[in-house]
Amino acid sequence: MVIPELQRRGIFRTEYEGKTLRENLGLKPSVNRYLTRGGQRAAE
Repeated sequence: MVIPELQRRGIFRTEYEGKTLRENLGLKPSVNRYLTRGGQRAAE
């Protein structure tokens, strides 16, 4: 019951700012290793 009490007091967030877990953790967007720089699929 700690988090709900902190939220009630306005000390802890009630909503996340980012759309993804990665954004909420402050991490950089992931890079798709299967695409080349031009956005085309790499040859197998």
